[in-house]
Amino acid sequence: MTLEKAIVILTDATHFHFPADGLDFRDALNLGIEALQEKLRNGNGGTP
Repeated sequence: MTLEKAIVILTDATHFHFPADGLDFRDALNLGIEALQEKLRNGNGGTP
């Protein structure tokens, strides 16, 4: 899976409705997305 695909999947997951106590989960997903985007910018595109 490429990093681009992982970013799309995680971004889509953040659009689901989370209960109030689920905000930590959404924050964790957003941090993961940011980390993947940074890795992608640094030239490590993952594997197909």
